[in-house]
Amino acid sequence: MKKWLLVLMLTPLVAMAVEVNTVFETSFTSSKDYDNPFTEIELDAIVTQPDGKQLRVPMFWAGKKQWTLRYSSPLTGTHSYRTECSDKNNSSLNGAKGKITVVPYTGDNPLYLHGKLQVTKDQRHFEFADGTQFFWLGDTWWKGLCKRLPWDGFQELTADRVKKGFTVVQIVCGTYPDEPGLLKPSWENEGGMPYLKQDFSVVNPEYFKYADRRFEHLIDAGITPAIVGGWGRAVNLRSVGLDGYKRHYRNLVAR
Repeated sequence: MKKWLLVLMLTPLVAMAVEVNTVFETSFTSSKDYDNPFTEIELDAIVTQPDGKQLRVPMFWAGKKQWTLRYSSPLTGTHSYRTECSDKNNSSLNGAKGKITVVPYTGDNPLYLHGKLQVTKDQRHFEFADGTQFFWLGDTWWKGLCKRLPWDGFQELTADRVKKGFTVVQIVCGTYPDEPGLLKPSWENEGGMPYLKQDFSVVNPEYFKYADRRFEHLIDAGITPAIVGGWGRAVNLRSVGLDGYKRHYRNLVAR
């Protein structure tokens, strides 16, 4: 199991433990069928933090009838949530409740140990949430999620960049800068194409599963992925459209 990903099937109202800044994951099964769940419904978790603040956390469609919640927090204590679906008639996806207990982190991965990245108060540097300095030494792998860089090569390149002190990998998950034609075979990874239509209305969850594997590998190595969700050339905007980009970014944020 990846260090940052805790996969749990949640029993309602039973608190499951996850460490600070790492990822809690649980899934829900729809009792209804949809022709295209990716575009027909949206599913969120309304999370109440220990300090009382509420967050709306989007979920992603994981294929078939499955929807998945991923949640991470720097706050220790009990976090409760309930699900909310845009289809109010889907009883299986509305009103499911659960609790997550966030406990202190016990490992040594700096991305979990020190928390999220932020800009310092003087607006001149980066730092972790706990004030630890962060030096952005980034390498650009724009096509690091597709078959141009095979999985074994991805692992080899990661090890090389760790050895050389890199802290960030800048990587595209979406429209590329040099391929305005969109959805070319060169986009494929081990799971196939990310989308099956130009307007990003038909998603392929298998692609994103293998993209997740690469992101997890970088994070496990202590490298921060800087994800570019799409290159904003005019031809890309026309082909994908505003609605398509909204769906795409919601999917990225949820994952």
